[in-house]
Amino acid sequence: MNLLAAYFKLDEDTMRRQRAESVSNVKRTNGQLSFESIARSKDEA
Repeated sequence: MNLLAAYFKLDEDTMRRQRAESVSNVKRTNGQLSFESIARSKDEA
């Protein structure tokens, strides 16, 4: 995450919000999502 934050120049607050959202998503889905399934769903939208 630090590498991405440095590249996109994200501030600490934004990083914390993004991490919290990611943790929430994993908990909500029990970790059943894969990168590939997310990428496919984004392409279909």
